[in-house]
Amino acid sequence: MTVNTLTLQLRKVGGPGGSMLTEIYGSSGSQPAGSALGASSNVLISSIPTLLPFGNAMTFTLASALQLASGTTYAVVLRLRQV
Repeated sequence: MTVNTLTLQLRKVGGPGGSMLTEIYGSSGSQPAGSALGASSNVLISSIPTLLPFGNAMTFTLASALQLASGTTYAVVLRLRQV
């Protein structure tokens, strides 16, 4: 399966600054393992809504398409880059 984007249901609490990105890793147990297999471009945290109770769907576009194997478990990591 080829993945180009990740869509996550997010909301922010307070007014954090900076940006964030998503990374996809292989997994070992329930933890990310090894180096990132793919990463998205940065998204400004200010663009994340504060809607309650469930936030809003945010789409992260990967820098390049990623081939994922059926039946394999992957980990998605949100990485914060504060200003």
